Amino acid sequence: MTRAAGGGRPTGGDLPAVASDQLITRAPPVPEDLQDSAPAAALWKQTIKILINRKQLTGDHLPLVLAYCDSFALYLTAKKMIKEDGITTPTESGIKKHPAVAVRQDALSTLVRVGSLLGLDPTSYRRLMGGGGSGDPEGDNEFRTF
Repeated sequence: MTRAAGGGRPTGGDLPAVASDQLITRAPPVPEDLQDSAPAAALWKQTIKILINRKQLTGDHLPLVLAYCDSFALYLTAKKMIKEDGITTPTESGIKKHPAVAVRQDALSTLVRVGSLLGLDPTSYRRLMGGGGSGDPEGDNEFRTF
């Protein structure tokens, strides 16, 4: 079936289902890379649990979850440095923005981007699940009568 440009995303079960033999149903252990950060390890467990409960976790998600949690650890480290050292730092040419500010911003951008890929924010979750309306493709359209 061909859709008109701007016709929107198909609804009603058109998303391919993950094969049950690909689903991960038991939480994998926290990777060694995250074990030195208790908040990142806790985020790993929480994120894995969410994805398992949604029946969305497969092996190809694990590197993304690792990147998500690693970015969270970097964000917290940079935030701590800024709190201790301040937002600026003196240099030979004057006062400059502390390098941790850029690290914090990059880590936050990565968190948002990877979290969206995993469906961890409401908008991307609805997109991944195929809409989130009432299930009636015509019922959600306020222009249906026109």
